Amino acid sequence: GLFYNEENLLDSSSLYLNKAIAIGSTTDYYELLSNAYNIKGINVAEINADTALLYFNSAIGFAKQAGLIRNEASATLSKAIILQMKGNVTEALKVADQGLKLGLKSERMVTVLNAYKILSELNEEAGNTAASYSYYKKHIAIKDSLVSKENYARIEELKTQYDVEIKDKEIKSLSQMAAIQKLEIRQRNVLVISLAIFIIMAGLGIWLFIRQRTLRQKQTIMEVEQRLNRARMNPHFFFNALTSLQQYAIRQQDGMAMASRLSQFSDVMRKTLESTYQEYITIEEEIAYLNQYLEIQKNRYPVSFEFKVSHGDDLEIDEVLIPPMIVQPFIENSIEHGLAGIDWTGKILIHFETREQELYVEILDNGKGLGGEKQPMNEHISRATEIIKDRIYLLATKMKSNARFNVGNNPDGKGVLVAIYFPLMYKQQPSMAVKS
Repeated sequence: GLFYNEENLLDSSSLYLNKAIAIGSTTDYYELLSNAYNIKGINVAEINADTALLYFNSAIGFAKQAGLIRNEASATLSKAIILQMKGNVTEALKVADQGLKLGLKSERMVTVLNAYKILSELNEEAGNTAASYSYYKKHIAIKDSLVSKENYARIEELKTQYDVEIKDKEIKSLSQMAAIQKLEIRQRNVLVISLAIFIIMAGLGIWLFIRQRTLRQKQTIMEVEQRLNRARMNPHFFFNALTSLQQYAIRQQDGMAMASRLSQFSDVMRKTLESTYQEYITIEEEIAYLNQYLEIQKNRYPVSFEFKVSHGDDLEIDEVLIPPMIVQPFIENSIEHGLAGIDWTGKILIHFETREQELYVEILDNGKGLGGEKQPMNEHISRATEIIKDRIYLLATKMKSNARFNVGNNPDGKGVLVAIYFPLMYKQQPSMAVKS
């Protein structure tokens, strides 16, 4: 967040600062929270003074909780500047005076230097010429002092270098080569030991970083899988399907037809539950599952629609693998939102094929499309869409592939076109074996 702030990329800075604040809030890391809110205040200072004021107040509060006087002083002076921008000179003077006291208490001269400058400007705006001049003189005095210290340090450095050179010449003139060699050996040993320690520490740091990143990735995968297991299928689908079966049983006398529909429903339920324990299934299994799911939806849906699930001739559907329960939520969205309320016969076409060493899945409907009349998105579908984004991202990370999906209006007519790209995976690959 600080890096993007320095590069003046404020949107990116805000994104990472928000992540830092989220972590700091869960761990009570008050120093992190104080710094993050202070930077957020600086980001929006020229855009929204009121929001910046809120951020600086938060930075001050967390600095107090952490006992960081320097952070509190810095945020307090920033708050004074915002009040000055808003034209509230009286309040700004009080806040700047408090910032000066904190700066003196922290013994950080740069903060004191800034405090004197701000107080000089504020007193000038308030018409307090004498006070403004007094603070200005103190500002200049500290500034000169800091410059003098820098110059003095540089002079001492040059003097030290000169003394070392003189000493080296004296040693050479006295022919104390043995002492020099001994010193060189010692320095060499120290350098070797230091280098060895550095390499060990660097290796340990890299190992810890990789291990931490791996653990975070595993935790993310577990969280996504847990969320996925809670959102495998919309509960309303099962309820409506059972209601539809009940009504059908009342109307029909054909026991075989009823048994067939019950078999379809139970098979869909079984495969949905089994997908909880499967990381991948074959395209053949996915097509069979989607056909049964769509048939049940068609039986219960009040407006008729047609569907077709197809695949390319060169696609080995019994060998190529796909993660389960990624295609289904998009189809559910097409039925519940794309085809809802239309006055024409709906169509849903699902097609699987290979494209440039990728598995391509296309879902096309002739519904209202994204630009038509929109209904509030079902909470389950919205949640499922977010989970799908996470799953595809994790799949791309795990397989080092460009797994992705796009959703847009059908370029050839009505409806929505969903295009999903998966890495091409086969059953015989050991790393891709289906979990049982």
